[in-house]
Amino acid sequence: MLSVRRTKVLDALINEYVSSMMPVSSSRLAECYLPDVSAATIRNELFGLESDGLAYSPHTSSGRIPTNSGFRLFVSRLLLVPRDFSVTSEGGVERQQLWQKQIKAIGFYDFSQSILEPLLALCGQLAFSWCPTAHPVLVVRGLSLLLRHPEFRDAELLAAILTLVESQSDLVGVVEESLGQTDFAVRIGLSGEGPLSSCALIARRVSYQPTITFGLIGPTRMDYRQAMRALGSVT
Repeated sequence: MLSVRRTKVLDALINEYVSSMMPVSSSRLAECYLPDVSAATIRNELFGLESDGLAYSPHTSSGRIPTNSGFRLFVSRLLLVPRDFSVTSEGGVERQQLWQKQIKAIGFYDFSQSILEPLLALCGQLAFSWCPTAHPVLVVRGLSLLLRHPEFRDAELLAAILTLVESQSDLVGVVEESLGQTDFAVRIGLSGEGPLSSCALIARRVSYQPTITFGLIGPTRMDYRQAMRALGSVT
């Protein structure tokens, strides 16, 4: 278990890296996130994070970047925040009835568009929905938005994510495996190795009738707090 101070340094490292897309220095963290902690102390904590496998330095004497394990530890704490998405929550039954009426009135594809478009605007990631009982294929929006992320300028990574999306059964398999028996999941690294290890998925299964799964795919350098909040507010 990380100390309180090391946890704060990890959180600051991730927040700054998500924002800047650059390796982060101890002086930057001291200046912008931890003014009460000296740069030297932060530097020692970054060395500790590196030893723990939670951060790494891409170049000698450069700043640090969080690893997938670092992101997972960060997200695991976000997942501890209680969320009530059940239909038994306040207003849930009414939302379920409205949901069913909308799907019947305008068709699942158009209904999905009305949900996915706000997600795209909020998160800037690829968004998808899937309801096998109402629509035979996934509805996918925002592929072009991935090109705005520098990670996807890598041709190998872009080809891998396009292949995953085009082979919808593979994407469904990843989503179902990630969710398991839960209704909300974050998967950092869509494969153990290879280009898809640089991608992350957030998925939410909404157990109204019909049951629909919504999700976001983007780089591991994602604003998880914002993405999770946005995906949790789709109904």
